[in-house]
Amino acid sequence: MEIDKDVIKQDLIEKSNDILKKYNEPYVVDHIAIMNTSQNINFLGNMRVMVEDSVKKIREDLEEAFKDYEILKIRDRKVVPCCAPPYVHISFNITINK
Repeated sequence: MEIDKDVIKQDLIEKSNDILKKYNEPYVVDHIAIMNTSQNINFLGNMRVMVEDSVKKIREDLEEAFKDYEILKIRDRKVVPCCAPPYVHISFNITINK
């Protein structure tokens, strides 16, 4: 079965941005990286969350939105830049077996 990477990529971007919009976050996901291996296709995305209190709910919404994909890993970490407001960086990795 042929996997349509562009369709999956667009789906991930749209769902991610819908979640960010739901929590009134100012940033958007505009790119999802795709890595191909002989056995898998990995989709890598990340987002910036300015309201730390929203992180748990955003993670839960991502898990729900991406539950139909085979393997999902979500990580987050707080970032405190020197010259900008602090934020939480959320990254996700979706693996689909070929």
